[in-house]
Amino acid sequence: TSQPDASWARLRAGLMEQALEDNDAAHRSFEQAASLFATAGIAAGEAEARLALGALARRAGAYAEAVRNLRDAARLFASDRRGRGRAILELAWVSQSLRHNEEALSLVAEAETLFADGDARFGLVLTPFVEAEMAIEDEFGVVAFGAIDRAEEVLDGFADPVVAAAAFLGLPPVAVRSRDAFPEYQAEARALVARARADRTKGRTGLTTAEREELARLRKENRVLRTERDILKKAAAFFAKHQA
Repeated sequence: TSQPDASWARLRAGLMEQALEDNDAAHRSFEQAASLFATAGIAAGEAEARLALGALARRAGAYAEAVRNLRDAARLFASDRRGRGRAILELAWVSQSLRHNEEALSLVAEAETLFADGDARFGLVLTPFVEAEMAIEDEFGVVAFGAIDRAEEVLDGFADPVVAAAAFLGLPPVAVRSRDAFPEYQAEARALVARARADRTKGRTGLTTAEREELARLRKENRVLRTERDILKKAAAFFAKHQA
């Protein structure tokens, strides 16, 4: 097996391990793939591996590691608008998680510019959810519904959302158009569409407006409780140190 083939195989293995929720194994595979791609001088492959590492770290709450890998991915994707947009969208989610809302919205706008045409247009289904999540946490239900409406309009505009999602993920069209071949590719593209539809439904029909507002209130209350808990922990450590 050639080094490029081994690199791509290791990246695919990591994606499968991630799908099976074996995140430790996925992290190792992505790191190995990134190293192999870097050694072979394959920037596009290293970018994909760094993007996967960044997304994995972001979901685990390891934001410094996420930012480092995602910035590397955005740099390595260079003129690949779809790839850069995907990395920048992940960075927007990091900023949203850290409550850096202005930065998150700026990154979303940058990603949307990159997603504006061609094979990247499915990204415009995903970007509104960053704004929607911020609005939910700040109890701005109308803003959240407006963002979800934008995502719905783009999603419903595709003749075949699965093919559009496959193009966004960089999967070969034949892998998705054929019902019998490449089932793993079909599953990956269909999972992305299903996630988008689930996010949209959650905002529209999964919860009533009152339930949505109650969820936002509880999330806000939970943030306050976490802050109070952290203050108490620091205070306890301080007094323990000075009483010793």
